[in-house]
Amino acid sequence: MNETIKEHSWIPLILVACASFIIALDTTFMNVSISQIVADLNTDVSTIQMTMAFYTLITAAFMLLSAKLQDIVGKKKLFLIGAALYGVGTFTAAISLNATMLFAGWAVVEGVAGALMLPAIISIISGTYSCERRTFALESRV
Repeated sequence: MNETIKEHSWIPLILVACASFIIALDTTFMNVSISQIVADLNTDVSTIQMTMAFYTLITAAFMLLSAKLQDIVGKKKLFLIGAALYGVGTFTAAISLNATMLFAGWAVVEGVAGALMLPAIISIISGTYSCERRTFALESRV
């Protein structure tokens, strides 16, 4: 009975879709605002581009570990840990006083948090919905 009720709710899909959107949007914002970040942090373009490259590298490097951690910790718990960690990283990046602080908050903390959340997003959708609803949920997440 509880499974039927859970599958009829679109709340899990809305939450994971918003998280996926924010992760993708974050990179876009960094690309668009490079010149302003360089001016605000008194650094150079190559430093900011290196920070952006490390964000992608760290996210990719920890994604397989995160997928395995889902088996140990649980997908929902790992997603929530990743979301909280992503918030901490975002706050740190937002109050950055220099390029090192931006690197720590955005590339390292948000990179690891994104790696925790991304595999969990697909697992949550696959575990919550079945048949046509799963197909719809997976298509709408992309």
